[in-house]
Amino acid sequence: MSDQYRRVPERVRRAGAAAAASPGLIKAVRSAENTAIVHDPARGQLWRALWDDVAQLVLVLRLADTGTAVVAPVTTDPPACDESSVVVSADLTMLGHTATLWGGLAMEVPFLVFDLLVGDLAPAVVDAAEHVAVGGGAETLPEGVGAGTPVVSPFDPAAEVRAELSDTLERLRGAAWAPQALGSGKSLRELLRGRSDVPALMEELTRALGLGLPDVLSILMGKRPVTPEQAPAIARVTGLAEEQVLSAVSPLPAGLVSELDRPRWRKALRAQRRSGESETAARLTVAYGTLALAARQTGPASAPCWPQRIRQYLATHPPGRPTR
Repeated sequence: MSDQYRRVPERVRRAGAAAAASPGLIKAVRSAENTAIVHDPARGQLWRALWDDVAQLVLVLRLADTGTAVVAPVTTDPPACDESSVVVSADLTMLGHTATLWGGLAMEVPFLVFDLLVGDLAPAVVDAAEHVAVGGGAETLPEGVGAGTPVVSPFDPAAEVRAELSDTLERLRGAAWAPQALGSGKSLRELLRGRSDVPALMEELTRALGLGLPDVLSILMGKRPVTPEQAPAIARVTGLAEEQVLSAVSPLPAGLVSELDRPRWRKALRAQRRSGESETAARLTVAYGTLALAARQTGPASAPCWPQRIRQYLATHPPGRPTR
């Protein structure tokens, strides 16, 4: 292992985070953060993908199913590559460094993880990354793009970088926040029917959930959905199994989930987070709040316009406003 490689911190090797030190990338990120309108990912774009504590610079190769895209990880330091990657000269990107496009590690990820658009690569460069990823020769590559060299040993530093990148993309591919439908479970009202301690349970639930009595009553009556984060507290107070409570969680409409997954909402959703709150929790609050707003305004049988409803909810729930 070279001295140069030893000097690279572990956190840099794992996430390809040295790209963040590039003045060009810093400028691009700052510009993206100030962009008012964020469009969906498109072929040839470089994005910062982010979910929980996982971040990675990625190149969009193509759009897949609705709401997903196939991406390849991008690194600049340490200088690593393999036979299914291409190495791109610094003057072909805004990164300020020679970059490796790991086309052989390409994976489909949800729009949910696309955080910041930082730039674009020329179509010829994207074509080259796909060409080499499927075993194409280097003789047709454009100027400034070279095929990566093979990894000859599992102890090769590039092998570790490749493994870390693969793990990172797997985690990004599995990103999710919306509760899944758990079958035809009973409502909380049905689960608690016949119990004499319901009034006392309601009082205790107001404290456990931080909600007012009318809101707790709405939850028990099925007029307000139970969120996954509320389920453990409800189970503890009522003595029900957590699985029973989770079965009462109302699944969110696929159209609403798909819309909130789009990058256009991420900045606003992040602003909704309270101190110490996860992005998943903030998304659930906005989603169920939007769903309730749509039910009040259009009725459960109507098909709401989700972008309009989301905007209305966000307008009436500015960041920092206490939630009930």
